Amino acid sequence: MVEPIQKWMETMRPMADKLRYAILLLMSVLVSMSYHPSIEAMRTTGMVGAVILQRAIQLVFLVLVLLLVFDMSSLRHRFAKVSFILALGVLIFGLLVAVIFGQTGLLSEFKLLCPPLIALLTGMQVQWNRKRLLGFLSCFSVAIMIAGLSVLFMQGGGFVISEIYISDHKNALGPMLSTAAIMLAFIFLACPESKKLLKITGKFLLLALILLLLLVVLTLRARAALLSMASILFLVLIQRYKGKSLLITLSVCALLVLAVFFLLPDAMREYVHQSLFAGLSGDFTSGRAERNMQAIALIGDHPLFAQLVAPDNVGVVHNFFLHVASSFGLLFAFPLLALYVYLFVFIIKKIWQSDVKCLPNVGYYVMLVLLLVSFFEYTLPFGPGTVTFVNFVMLGMSLRMDKDLDKEYVVLE
Repeated sequence: MVEPIQKWMETMRPMADKLRYAILLLMSVLVSMSYHPSIEAMRTTGMVGAVILQRAIQLVFLVLVLLLVFDMSSLRHRFAKVSFILALGVLIFGLLVAVIFGQTGLLSEFKLLCPPLIALLTGMQVQWNRKRLLGFLSCFSVAIMIAGLSVLFMQGGGFVISEIYISDHKNALGPMLSTAAIMLAFIFLACPESKKLLKITGKFLLLALILLLLLVVLTLRARAALLSMASILFLVLIQRYKGKSLLITLSVCALLVLAVFFLLPDAMREYVHQSLFAGLSGDFTSGRAERNMQAIALIGDHPLFAQLVAPDNVGVVHNFFLHVASSFGLLFAFPLLALYVYLFVFIIKKIWQSDVKCLPNVGYYVMLVLLLVSFFEYTLPFGPGTVTFVNFVMLGMSLRMDKDLDKEYVVLE
């Protein structure tokens, strides 16, 4: 009985792979368009269009989960194993917190882990090749750029800096737009294949799109995403030319930054300044640094249980590690914090070892976007919702394409 089922699953695997890739393309568009102002207006007024989109995303996720049964080999990967074991620990500890303290916050954190873990496994299952990878990168980049531009022109009146944030979802759009910029920059700057794939006009188009994404993030005033994007672009540049003199590379980069800054028109410099500082109350962090210090003090006073037993609420702490530790204490937050630290160390290690001339390594760099923003936001790198879906799909792709980790995994041809 088992053998016929295995044979049937083996014959269905190629079809499942094609369906899986098609669903990923669809999902990249749906996730991006969910932040379009028209959809947001429908969601606010309770119109049926927003409900249909939400149900469509949920249905797509369900299909991806069902497709997992056709290829469970990705669970043999050490990173996937450790991630799922720690996620299971989050679930168990969440149930304990719910039973002992009557709080379901840690269970909510577990729910946030489910979409990225499904995305990770899906990315590891797809039979990637150069055409598929470039198709996915392009599809997502175009979709999220359309969503970002729509927000600017439908809610903010174009490229105009406002003291009031023009979108309530800037902290979700910012990392997604930054992810797209890193993807395009990786093709433009880091990959030797780009010389064959792109002619001069294509390279200029890519550069224009990267600059446009940068301008959109500036206008949205997503400062954490902007800092993350700039840092990673600089890192890719250094990695790309580190075989040559690193000192010369750093010197050239510094001169370029200074030249661009001083050659910018006054209006553009003012635009950047307004994006960073307009409407701020108090310090540059708008009080976030103070709340972070309060969270550290709370953890110091109640290290094991923090707000589970502490009478004082420090408010929203805009740092993932401090938010989790101050909310649930180091004892019950241990599995989630361990997963976060493990992911962070793993990504830094892979970036240190990786060759940016290899396009499949882009997954490690787009994950770094989420990790850097998590220093300033409490939901990333795992949530909220489907914001991190594409990043974890790309991480799965990079793990699959890494021939040094598993000889059974193919590399781009």
